[in-house]
Amino acid sequence: MCEKMTALWRLRVLSDHVAHVVDAAAARRACSAHSVQSSSTVSNARRVGCTFTYEDAVAVPSRRRVTVHWHEPIRCVLLIKKWQQQKVTAIACDIAAWLHSRGIGILVEKGDLAEYVSNPGISALDTSGKGPKAAVDLVVSLGGDGTFLHASRLFRFLERGINKLLPPCLVLGAGSLGFLATAPAQEWERCLQSISLAHKVPVPCTLRTRLLCSLQGSESSETWYALNECVVLCRGKHIGKLALYVDGTFVTLV
Repeated sequence: MCEKMTALWRLRVLSDHVAHVVDAAAARRACSAHSVQSSSTVSNARRVGCTFTYEDAVAVPSRRRVTVHWHEPIRCVLLIKKWQQQKVTAIACDIAAWLHSRGIGILVEKGDLAEYVSNPGISALDTSGKGPKAAVDLVVSLGGDGTFLHASRLFRFLERGINKLLPPCLVLGAGSLGFLATAPAQEWERCLQSISLAHKVPVPCTLRTRLLCSLQGSESSETWYALNECVVLCRGKHIGKLALYVDGTFVTLV
């Protein structure tokens, strides 16, 4: 990566945000009137609009509790599950049947389609990058933290709102690690029931920071998203310098 003795690389990190839906039965504080809408005003918008209302008067979305209110009932869900786990697949099929019974469209990964052969109303998420982005109103991650990290890599194929917010996520823990989980997988029906009514009663959620990282050199550059952290490895024989910028502000030179 470091080709010259005095090579200078610039790592620019921009804040992006992912909303984790929290159990609607959880205790919540009174919300202020400050809100951010993620709906779109353009005529070709296909997502159901939603509004995030902050608990604080000043909107600095950094691991901050908010409530989310969909403007209409959700119409489409992206369902991502842990691979090659029979119990997880069984729960995912139950979730898909529940969603379909309520007229909600379901998108899954193309490689998982065969596991939903008995479930109608399921389509594959287009990850070719050639077609329009998917109009998803809710992302359901069924598995551990690794499953959700994998789901976050698919966000680039999803339609954003006017404030560039991604659709909210419901993380159901069904893996060995569940630090990012909203609720245990066994409670999926109660959670989805609350969310299905979120166009009437807002549900609590947490905004978590996602990182848009851009590594720029004299001759090349690369951009990627990171959910927890960003690691830059230098496997060359020479020493380089790395300048770090966060949200446009210079932080350090190492």
